[in-house]
Amino acid sequence: MIINDMKTIILTCKNNLTMNNLDSYSWMQKRAEMYSAIAESDFLNLKKVDFCFADPEAGWVDTTIRFDGETVAELSLSGVWGSDPVAELLKWTEKCIKDNHIPHYLYHDGEGHDYVFHFEELMFPPKYDGFDYKHYYSSGIFSLFIYDRDNEKFIYTLCDTEEFRKNLYKAVRDFAKRQKNNDRAVRDWAWYIYDQKVLNRYKENEKCDDEKDEKLARKMMLRHLKSSKIEKYL
Repeated sequence: MIINDMKTIILTCKNNLTMNNLDSYSWMQKRAEMYSAIAESDFLNLKKVDFCFADPEAGWVDTTIRFDGETVAELSLSGVWGSDPVAELLKWTEKCIKDNHIPHYLYHDGEGHDYVFHFEELMFPPKYDGFDYKHYYSSGIFSLFIYDRDNEKFIYTLCDTEEFRKNLYKAVRDFAKRQKNNDRAVRDWAWYIYDQKVLNRYKENEKCDDEKDEKLARKMMLRHLKSSKIEKYL
């Protein structure tokens, strides 16, 4: 089924494609359709992209993505493999700012629900509309490819580059601020993800201190959810 308004597209199909085959025909076909649709669209018709991270629970962070206020994807990001997916999105945003002339992809293993985030700035030449040249360098493409065992879903939209980065960073900072005094989150998320780093502080013959470990895990979590590079850019 294809739902296509030339600005936002959602493609779903029955497929057992796995992330071991990222450059499969399926994903390549969907990316080609995306670029083809964008090439024929009005580049100035941009949508606002918002992220919303729920409080962590049992090693997961439920995440909602909206285009112009409409929910287009609901994800469950996992911290099971010892990585903080919210912090990974932050690092991905930093890369998008540092090397803004190339596409950037971020793969997340969601334990049966895998995600590929993608962002790139549009570098089309200026277009003359009869009165003036219109520059599109402030706009970009955000897309997300979602895999599960039975289905695929591909969403994308044109968006303002600076607004996209600002909204994503705001969502990360809002998430971090909520967890600052959320003891349950520290035990359920920060401790779960950063526990090995915490334990590495100790020698084998030393006794661990749970209270100190929890404080350190909290500091590590909050430190990883802030970026001086993004703040300088914004």
